[in-house]
Amino acid sequence: MIASPCARDFAKRNILKAMAKICRNLAGSSATTRHPRVETVRQTAAVPASLPVASTAAQAYRGRAQFTKLPGIMMKQILFPILAALVVGFGLMAYDKSRGAEWVVSPEEIAQAQAAGKPGVDSRPGTVTVLPIRSETADALPFKWAMAGIAAGLVAFSSMRRKKKAA
Repeated sequence: MIASPCARDFAKRNILKAMAKICRNLAGSSATTRHPRVETVRQTAAVPASLPVASTAAQAYRGRAQFTKLPGIMMKQILFPILAALVVGFGLMAYDKSRGAEWVVSPEEIAQAQAAGKPGVDSRPGTVTVLPIRSETADALPFKWAMAGIAAGLVAFSSMRRKKKAA
């Protein structure tokens, strides 16, 4: 796996150079081509004039390439569960944040009470809270969101798998 963008660009340029060389050799001669980054390609038949040289070179190179593309159905089987996991995880996070699950007494509540002229929020009769109090379960909320997202992704993945055909 190529990590840096510069290395990716360098690899792309080398692949394009190799493809251009293959195209020239397939169009011009039937000799064996040697390139440091490409395996040997030998032309077995004459290139038909009706086919563009690039498509013929791509066909000749296709068997030698180490790169594979996932078919469209596989992409759906992978992307749908990932999308479902993200939607459920972020949706649950937004729901918890909207109802204030992270705080017993939030800073906004204290600010509203102080704006109304009170020293703080009356949490119980005779008790005034002047500092925000975090919920005891606030640290576990990200795990809850992640687990819900993973569970949704697994359910979506299992529902998208291919069924075995009965014999």
